[in-house]
Amino acid sequence: MTESFGDKPHWVPQPTHEDPILETMGDVGVWQISIVVVMTLFNMPATLQLIAPEVEAMDGGFWCRRPPTLHNISIAEWIKLSGTTRPAELGGLEYNPCNIKKLNFSLSYEEMMKSRSADEITCTGWEYSQEWWTIIAQFNLACSKLPINTLAESVFSAGAACSCLIVGIAAD
Repeated sequence: MTESFGDKPHWVPQPTHEDPILETMGDVGVWQISIVVVMTLFNMPATLQLIAPEVEAMDGGFWCRRPPTLHNISIAEWIKLSGTTRPAELGGLEYNPCNIKKLNFSLSYEEMMKSRSADEITCTGWEYSQEWWTIIAQFNLACSKLPINTLAESVFSAGAACSCLIVGIAAD
């Protein structure tokens, strides 16, 4: 005859005690949910700071500076007249704000539209959109070879890591 516990044989795993921490804390209730909500609200600003370099160093919103003789045309007309394209990251073509078509700026707008040029020149100055202000516009870093987004994120992460060590030691 086999020894059994209740109606199960002894070789069948028997239910064990629950996790001691769960036994102490109890099930998920109002207290646990309120702690999670409060901690989420406290951590949200710190989490949002992680995307700050992406927003502050956002590309776009700039184009080659118009020559003084063409300040009377709109930005859309200027881009249509002088704009060049480059391969986009996801395929296709996109506007290239770093180069313009080589044009004879002594001609009128209509004459320049007719005399399309395939040659490109590198821009030496830029105009920036007034819709948002970024560190690209503030420090005139348009088309720079500096990896500004990567650099900003690295400096931010290094500062966060150092401050965690300092605050951790201070908390102890």
